[in-house]
Amino acid sequence: MRRTTRSLLRRLALTPLAALALLACDAVDPDARARAKADPNAAAQPLPETPAPAPAPAPKLADAGSSGPADQWALDGDAPSGGGGGELNNVTIETSSAGAWVIRRGQGRSGLGGLDGLMAAEAAPMDSGGLGLVGTGRGGGGTGEGSIGLGSIGTIGHGAGGGKGSGYGSGAGAAKRAKPRRSAPSGRPRPSPSVAQSSPLKAGATDDNADFKAFLTYLEKTRERADLRDVYQDVDVRQRRFIVVKDRDGNPLPGARIAVVDPASDRAGWRATTYGDGVAPFYPAIGFPENSQRPSASYRVEVDYGGTRSRVDFNTAEERVSITLDTTRAPLGSGQGAPLTLEVVFLIDTTGSMGDEIAQIKATLLNVSKRLQGLQQRPDLRYAAVLFRDLGDAYVTKVHPFTDDLKAFDSALQQIQASGGGDYPESVNQGLDQAVSRMQWSKGTAKLVFLVGDAPPHMDYQGDVRYVDSAVGAVARGIKIHSIAASGLEPKGSPSFRQVAQLTRGKFIFIEYGGDIKASAAKHGVGGPVKSNNLDDIVFEQIKAEIDVWTGRAG
Repeated sequence: MRRTTRSLLRRLALTPLAALALLACDAVDPDARARAKADPNAAAQPLPETPAPAPAPAPKLADAGSSGPADQWALDGDAPSGGGGGELNNVTIETSSAGAWVIRRGQGRSGLGGLDGLMAAEAAPMDSGGLGLVGTGRGGGGTGEGSIGLGSIGTIGHGAGGGKGSGYGSGAGAAKRAKPRRSAPSGRPRPSPSVAQSSPLKAGATDDNADFKAFLTYLEKTRERADLRDVYQDVDVRQRRFIVVKDRDGNPLPGARIAVVDPASDRAGWRATTYGDGVAPFYPAIGFPENSQRPSASYRVEVDYGGTRSRVDFNTAEERVSITLDTTRAPLGSGQGAPLTLEVVFLIDTTGSMGDEIAQIKATLLNVSKRLQGLQQRPDLRYAAVLFRDLGDAYVTKVHPFTDDLKAFDSALQQIQASGGGDYPESVNQGLDQAVSRMQWSKGTAKLVFLVGDAPPHMDYQGDVRYVDSAVGAVARGIKIHSIAASGLEPKGSPSFRQVAQLTRGKFIFIEYGGDIKASAAKHGVGGPVKSNNLDDIVFEQIKAEIDVWTGRAG
């Protein structure tokens, strides 16, 4: 068998690495040898293009099933859970630990990843096709996909294996060459590390819920752009509604659990937890897409706060429904009762292009921590971190669990280094899923996530949890997400970062370079009111505002 294969390789004048790829395929698929013998030119023909991924399904929510008789509540159904599994884009995700960190990386099972970096320059007469034994191999003149995939051998004028091969199959982490940091697509200059470390970054912030009409206009323009369709999740938020929960004295009730049920089907399609102001958003078109064409629909809203419950009917012809429970708000804060616990996750893109910003982000977090600990009404702080890169990098996600040892956490955070990446999109989706669904969030606490990145999410990975699904899960848990756009995010990454913040009632924050805050805002499609400050102050203000609203001190 191997003598015949070697003879065939000599007749095709294959390079040694191309020979290695075909020998590996021959060992697993004897029919390939027979096909090659019958038609020696078959190996030089490019494989058919991989079909485009199917349109994304509507976001999935935890379904409580039938709400049943009056003594049964949809609130008692299954709690929302994350949708991520053990594979991503046909690559096995393996988990390990290093100290407090939990590391998830893509690992194959048997063979070669892309032959990236091992071939000669791109102009070489023949380059090897990619070989993907688990996943996809790209290189040469074709793409191999599936459990056994061999890209075609690129002949003169077609070979592009030198530096373009990328394997997400077995051995991807070892075979993929480190790629240079990308520059901002806008061409905007980045600060030197010395400048970034010496003074806080300037930034702007906007609230897309406060200027909701302008946000809807931005989404409409995004929907019309063909170049954004591969990095954007199109969902209908036009029929935004609010559920307000108060105690008998009219005080807002934060942390109240909500389930919205369609009486026609007894299906609980939407879950939420009220934020510090006692308000939770409700998006009928996301929770009940079957009713999306109806201008108004009636739902049953169930609410629970510390065991006190109520049911009310809500017609979406109204913008909001207010529910009063026969209970009293539990006091929080120093001198009033139990101290407020504030849990914060820092969700950070650590690919190579983030090197300049990461140095400043670490300084910002240290500064914010010191200022929070100096507050008179200081909460019990618990910090966690989720770092994300991409398949083929040292890790897809790297997670530090919640801790109240802020000194140790700050020390761990200072060890973060930027590396990897190479293509533009990154595993933002995986990072969000880990931050929202996989962290050990506590009950009855204020919950914040700061998402920091300079690239859009991969929307082409099979088995991924899309960012809108994670945002919907965050609403169910009462988690507010503030998005921070580093240089290079716009225009492709701006829609997803703005959507995540808007859905969870967070702010969209963007780092500003060049001294013109309005020009920077316009590059992200922001045309409404923008608050300008340094990044340290903006992050501190968002955390301080959450503390104030939870402890009843908000103006």
